[in-house]
Amino acid sequence: SLRCDAPLRDWSVGVDVEGLRFAGRFAGTAAPFLYETIDLPPSEPGGGLDHYQHFIAPGRWELEHAGGIERSTDLIGVRDRTWGVRSRRPRLHLWCVFTVGDACLALMRQELADGSPMCSEAALITADGRVERLSIVEHDLVLHPAQRLIEHGSVRLEGPGGTLTAQFERVGHGIRLAGAGYDDGQGDRAETGGPQRDEYDLADPVVAARTGRGTTDAGARVRVTGAFAGEGVGVVETAVARDHVRYGRQVGAREC
Repeated sequence: SLRCDAPLRDWSVGVDVEGLRFAGRFAGTAAPFLYETIDLPPSEPGGGLDHYQHFIAPGRWELEHAGGIERSTDLIGVRDRTWGVRSRRPRLHLWCVFTVGDACLALMRQELADGSPMCSEAALITADGRVERLSIVEHDLVLHPAQRLIEHGSVRLEGPGGTLTAQFERVGHGIRLAGAGYDDGQGDRAETGGPQRDEYDLADPVVAARTGRGTTDAGARVRVTGAFAGEGVGVVETAVARDHVRYGRQVGAREC
């Protein structure tokens, strides 16, 4: 079951299938943040273009039961969505959402192979609805050479209030996103009018090669210093191609 009590702010979810039980409520802690529209015209006649928008909505989970957890309120989450036309595949993709106290630090950086930006934007969103837009000045990432997981990194940002630096490190394993909008093999709507569904057997080498390594999400701890300071946790989403001028050499090894 899925129930929306307040659009973008208050969701209740329930799952009970094949022994998996989960029930909880997601409550937004700040107003949704809408990134600027990404509008990149074709670089050549008839070429791919990009015109899309993206938003995030940070919040907290209140679990009633999930596996061995009977009840917990000390969990954070992020509601996000992208819609529009996305044709290009950046050679560096960095997307982070951190909850630091009552505030949320969100950033997105995408680069071409030569390091030039496709998009670059960040913001500090407070619980009272104030939004301070920031610019990404510098970033430094360290990735696992075989798994392409983010190990740790830092991003320096500047805004009206001054300069701040976010230093983060991965916690636990990453989750690789494959299919469901991350490749061209979209599911077809069932004849009965039911929901779309895709299945990907990543043990099949042909399927694994087609979906690629893709984008990976990982939990992270963050420490922010400068004009805004604090510690928190969040999610870091990354994808790096071997031909990226700066980080490509870090992911040159193939996983055994």
